[in-house]
Formats: sequence, structure tokens, C-alpha cells
Amino acid sequence: MGKTIKDSLSILDETIKSEDFLKNRGLGNEVGYYIFDYDPKDELLVREYVRELCEQNIQTKDGYTIKVFNLYKIMIELLEEKKYLDIISKWEKQHDIMFVATRINRLLKMEEFDDSQMYFTKYIMDRVEENSVVILTGIGEIYPLVRAIKSI
Repeated sequence: MGKTIKDSLSILDETIKSEDFLKNRGLGNEVGYYIFDYDPKDELLVREYVRELCEQNIQTKDGYTIKVFNLYKIMIELLEEKKYLDIISKWEKQHDIMFVATRINRLLKMEEFDDSQMYFTKYIMDRVEENSVVILTGIGEIYPLVRAIKSI
């Protein structure tokens, strides 16, 4: 029998608290990261877990601060700020999803060679302090408009 979502969440909890993860030790001196994938039917359990994780996190005790960023909400905030939601709605009726996705990716600067110029990267870097564990959510919500591999 495969792992249950509770087993997977327990492994995630151990990973976040591990010294290698907290010291940002990745393969080949890359930035350490952990991808937690799960069955969409478990979405509400995962959301509750992340909420509880944040509530329990005490920087002075744990040595790190948990910061959660929902990429879908960040994208929608930008689209609202730029007054693009109505335009995108019109595009959706007139064009295919790839046309819409291309325009959104341009706005988010997802095709920049320098990752630090991408909108999501700048947004997160401006809001993260030293010794933070960053959790990205909303990845399933932005697909196929933005692919996650481009977001991180």
C-alpha cells in the first residue's frame, strides 16, 4: 500500500526541520528546495497543514520563519493592479489559452534570462527575510497559464 497524505505530510514536516534543508544544502551547491506533490483530492488537508505549520512557527524557537506565497493570488493582484482582468476575459473569448498564457507570461516577465527580473522572484525576494522557509502554493491554480518550473 502507498503512502497516505498523512505519511507524506509527516515526511514534509521532518524535511522542513532537517539541518540540511535549513542550511540550504542542495545538490551541487544549488539552492535547496523540496517539491511536495499530492493528489488534488487532498488539497484541503494540505491547506490546513500549511496554515497550522505557520501558526506553530516561532522564529526564535525554530530558527526560521515560514513565509507562504500563493502564486495564483500574486498573479491576480498584479492583473488587478494593471487593470488587465477585463482585457484577459475578452482575450479568453477571442483566442486560445496559449495566446492568453503568452500575454500573462510577458507581464510576469517569465521569459527573462535573469531569474531575478521575473515578477514572482522579485515579489518574493522583497518580502522574505533572512532564515526563512518559503512555501509556494497556488501552483495548480495558475497552470497552464504559468508553468511552475518557470515560477521558481
